[in-house]
Amino acid sequence: MACEMNKRKRHSRQFNLRFVWIDEQKHLSQAVVALAQNVGLTELTENDIEISHRLDPGKPGYNRVVIARFHSCVKGRSPLIKRKELKQSSAVVIYEDLIKVDKHLLDELKYRSAEDDRKYAFTRNGRVMYKYEDKKVSFIDSYDDIDYFLQ
Repeated sequence: MACEMNKRKRHSRQFNLRFVWIDEQKHLSQAVVALAQNVGLTELTENDIEISHRLDPGKPGYNRVVIARFHSCVKGRSPLIKRKELKQSSAVVIYEDLIKVDKHLLDELKYRSAEDDRKYAFTRNGRVMYKYEDKKVSFIDSYDDIDYFLQ
């Protein structure tokens, strides 16, 4: 039952992206579009963004995380594909919007991995994945999976 609920939650968040380090004074949808256009995603417009908002009350001197929800999953994935270029050009970091369970699993997997192996823990389409032995990839659905791969 919990697995089915997580699947539904993942589905509802597949249209969302999290942006870190967008300036507090900027209009959010315009800022997301400007960032995308800076890395060559000229087809992305403000009309492609359903809503964007900041999370949490901010700490002085820090920018709050921005969540942008896109009308189309394909349009929402385009900035994610160019995230490395985006980070190099603007220092803005993009993440998939994970459900709480998957965020905890990803954090635990990275925490328990050796420093050189943290890059092998990643997400795709809201699922936590781990790359091991000769580029094989497995889904991480529980803490037991983490124990199995990091034993």
